[in-house]
Amino acid sequence: YEYNELAEFYRRYGMNKIIKRMSLSKEEAEPVKEVKVEIVSKLPVIKRDSALVAGVFDSNYHRSIIIGFAIYNDSEAYYIGLEDALNCANFKQFIASDKIEKYGYDIKKAINASRWHGLMIENYVFDLQLASYILNPSLKDEIRSVCEYYDYYDVYYDEEVYGKGAKKKVPETSKVADHLIKQAKAIYVLKDQAIEKLKHENQYELYKDVEMPVAKILADMEYQGAKIDLNVLKELQAEFGNQIAVLEQEIHQLAGKDFNIASPKQLGEVLFVDLGLPNGKKTKTGYSTSVEILNKIKGFHPIVEKVLKYRTLSKLYSTYIVGLQDQIFVDGKIHTIYNQALTQTGRLSSTDPNLQNIPVKTPEGKLIRKAFIPENDYLVSFDYSQIELRVLAHLANVKSLIKAFNEDKDIHRHTASEVFNVPEDQVDSTMRRNAKAVNFGIIYGMSDFGLAEQIGVSVSKAREFINSYFENYPEIKTYMDNNIEFCKKNGYVTTMLNRKRFIKEINEKNYMRQELGKRLAMNTPIQGSAADIIKVAMIKVDQLLKKHQLKSKMILQVHDELIFDVYQDELDEVMELVEKGMSSAIKMNVELKAEGSYAVNWYELK
Repeated sequence: YEYNELAEFYRRYGMNKIIKRMSLSKEEAEPVKEVKVEIVSKLPVIKRDSALVAGVFDSNYHRSIIIGFAIYNDSEAYYIGLEDALNCANFKQFIASDKIEKYGYDIKKAINASRWHGLMIENYVFDLQLASYILNPSLKDEIRSVCEYYDYYDVYYDEEVYGKGAKKKVPETSKVADHLIKQAKAIYVLKDQAIEKLKHENQYELYKDVEMPVAKILADMEYQGAKIDLNVLKELQAEFGNQIAVLEQEIHQLAGKDFNIASPKQLGEVLFVDLGLPNGKKTKTGYSTSVEILNKIKGFHPIVEKVLKYRTLSKLYSTYIVGLQDQIFVDGKIHTIYNQALTQTGRLSSTDPNLQNIPVKTPEGKLIRKAFIPENDYLVSFDYSQIELRVLAHLANVKSLIKAFNEDKDIHRHTASEVFNVPEDQVDSTMRRNAKAVNFGIIYGMSDFGLAEQIGVSVSKAREFINSYFENYPEIKTYMDNNIEFCKKNGYVTTMLNRKRFIKEINEKNYMRQELGKRLAMNTPIQGSAADIIKVAMIKVDQLLKKHQLKSKMILQVHDELIFDVYQDELDEVMELVEKGMSSAIKMNVELKAEGSYAVNWYELK
């Protein structure tokens, strides 16, 4: 069989065990030279640029132990355990030296895991994770899988060494040392190949000037953390707990019996058997009680509204109000983890906990933001105004939209005026709302059916809106069609900074998969360019804060928004510098607009 083609197929469908079996047999055919591993308690003086790996045991590296460190260059291979490293002057000198270059995999993890142990790693200049993510964003984020991309196999999977689940444990030192040195060797050996590939694909600047600086900024943001007012969470816990208990009682009364509201099976029986409500959809396990179904039957019985409210409050209660309390460190802060090599579009995501997902659409959800407070005097928030629409106007070169944006017009009112053919001062709120839905719908490749659902009109009416939109903005139609054609021919699309996304679906025979491919081809350059812009903005703002020697810190990134912890005497300067950094992040035909506000907690921001 053709190894690479088959491996790519298995990788795509997450069949990692089969890849493992295949690559093990491939290794037998292509033996790799053994590395001489030296396990030391005192590191000799190292003067050469080297790969440096921190053996972080758990996925949450803010809390995890480090088992030890591996160092590899073309003439030395050492492993040193954490305790020895903490007491070794040569090791500390090596990691702190800004003369010796270090290469790593997921350098943010190594920097922060070490920092929690009082060890400061300086001068990481290469990250195999980020280089490979740019080359192929769908690679599984594990060093073993990434190495296979370069046809390099002399690395173990973590679970082969540590086990997984309840059986996960630290094995004997020789096994750990062998594992980590093999990783360090892989990084050292593959560095030039990865850089060569990046240059060949015209993506080296994206890697060097955007992703690498952002990794270091994110490391600082994570370590800085976001301060939490525990009392606010405790008050919300009592308040929500009471509301949930009352709702539970009311639901049981309306049902005429006690049952477990959180059980879809029991709830389905109450709604569709006991109460005989319409639209009951039978599945293998009982009736479906999805949000879509419940929303359809809202008007038939008061119990439905209460069940929806009960679900919302229960989710907020468990995931955020109680969940966030478990995530507070001894310093009174939450330290999230930003995933820089996860999404296909280049957007950052956040885990442990996910701070980009703190609810904002419901009044109850928004209350959780009251718990986020400054460590100093104020929280400052800046976010981009309609960045994806601005990016679309620029990429498609839509003259009338560019003009409207640059004249600072209300863009949805402007669109409504064009689509419905009325003067701007005669656009009513419904027209504006519909135009807004079309504006954002177009970005995400929404169909006439999807738009009809969203704004509550017939499919034919929605189709009229979309046709009228493209008649007024023919450049957008041309741009979208060109993206689809380019993608069909090349198998990928690119952002403004040449980030690529490979879209296999576009050439599949299955109609639904092909349509998904088209939507991704239309949306990715827009969403991905917006993600690139916010990253460039973070770098610019970080440089400005450092240049002006300010003590205020950037602490959170939530998609198009940056949040800072600011001292009162620096407030005006921070407001000015952040606005300047964000609005000048990238040169486009459309002006970038960043809007900011400050407050004493996240809830009161803007």
